[in-house]
Amino acid sequence: KAQQPLEMYGVIVRMLDEVEKYFRSIAGQVDRIYRNNLKFHALTVLGWALNGSQTLPALAVPHMDLTKMTAAQVKAVVDWVFKEFDNAGKDDRTAKDTTFTEKLKADWKPSATAPNMLRRTPQLGWV
Repeated sequence: KAQQPLEMYGVIVRMLDEVEKYFRSIAGQVDRIYRNNLKFHALTVLGWALNGSQTLPALAVPHMDLTKMTAAQVKAVVDWVFKEFDNAGKDDRTAKDTTFTEKLKADWKPSATAPNMLRRTPQLGWV
């Protein structure tokens, strides 16, 4: 029987609040396709980044260190997910396909979403 501690939901809500706050802050700067399709993926990768691993059992979620969830960390995660989405084809089907989730899992490593590793510029794209 899987155990899901009630505290897990509180942690996930706090993470989702930070992701949504960041998405609102960039609303005028990115296409709606990103905001509509990538929130789940950004939340998933943020969990991996905070945990330092893709293995994130429900019982571990309440013990994640949310002090690491800085604005810079959230931005680094979202930028990486957006970059992966761009590379995968940037359309609704891509975001909703399990293949994209599998690609994120295959490509992700902690250094990929470390703050200040990636940034998106209108002139240069991902640098």
